Amino acid sequence: MYSLAAGFSTVIGGRTNLRSVELLYNSLMVQATSAMTRAGAKQDSAGRSRTRSFRQSFLAAFAVRIGERLTESAEETVREVADETGTDLVPVMQLRREAVDAKTEELFPNLTFQAATRISNYEGHIAGRAAADRARLQGAEELRAR
Repeated sequence: MYSLAAGFSTVIGGRTNLRSVELLYNSLMVQATSAMTRAGAKQDSAGRSRTRSFRQSFLAAFAVRIGERLTESAEETVREVADETGTDLVPVMQLRREAVDAKTEELFPNLTFQAATRISNYEGHIAGRAAADRARLQGAEELRAR
């Protein structure tokens, strides 16, 4: 959960899940910031700065696309495990989701959801999605001797 107004976020889950989220979050922040910085300052045809709207749209689109990729990855993992082992992970994952939902309700009983950021710059939106498609979601790959 992220609170734009309060400037903080809360991650709820098991210890290993929290470590993974922290590593992934930091990695993605570095990747997004690097890609956004490489894009440079933006101006409209009249020379007015469009950098702020570009960056806001970039980061919003980056976050949405990363969310889509993570959902796709989780669904693929469930299918692969089911194919390989004949075991259905969905009930286990559902129990974990229910535990996290219960803890979230306990900690934040008045929680509401709404759109956090409006995408107002098409160029930033496209650049953010493209950067998210290039972003690495896995850890470092094993180095192989040549």
